Amino acid sequence: MTPQIPTPQTPIPQSLASLFTPTRDLRDLPLLSMHVIMAMRLCVMCAKTEQDPSAALEQRFRSPLAARRFQVLVVAIDQAWPEPFMISRPCCALLTPDEAMIADLAATAAYGDRAAFDTVARDMLSPETRDQLHIRFSAFLRAFNAAAKA
Repeated sequence: MTPQIPTPQTPIPQSLASLFTPTRDLRDLPLLSMHVIMAMRLCVMCAKTEQDPSAALEQRFRSPLAARRFQVLVVAIDQAWPEPFMISRPCCALLTPDEAMIADLAATAAYGDRAAFDTVARDMLSPETRDQLHIRFSAFLRAFNAAAKA
């Protein structure tokens, strides 16, 4: 029996098609998640050019405290991630899978939904690591929200 060679008209099996989920768009995120992803991209860009992102983060978040807490959060994410963190260029509208997870973690933390936060990261991060990231997200969000109300 000769194997069938796929042609452009051959349908992709459903199990294989599920591997090709569409990438999420930055513009479809809640505003807070969008700010978190863009600020992470800014931190990476500054690190690559050996610049301090503090002033730019202070301007983005309108708060020196939120900027400092965000930098602590970024370090915690970097240390917690089990593999190299994939991040898009600042001009890219599409999210990497890692960015999509961080966007979801930011949203669930902002809504105060700890169970959803754990569900998002359960397959990738240990319970202790999830606790530490939740603490860092919460600290950043308190400063971010205080600045937004001022």
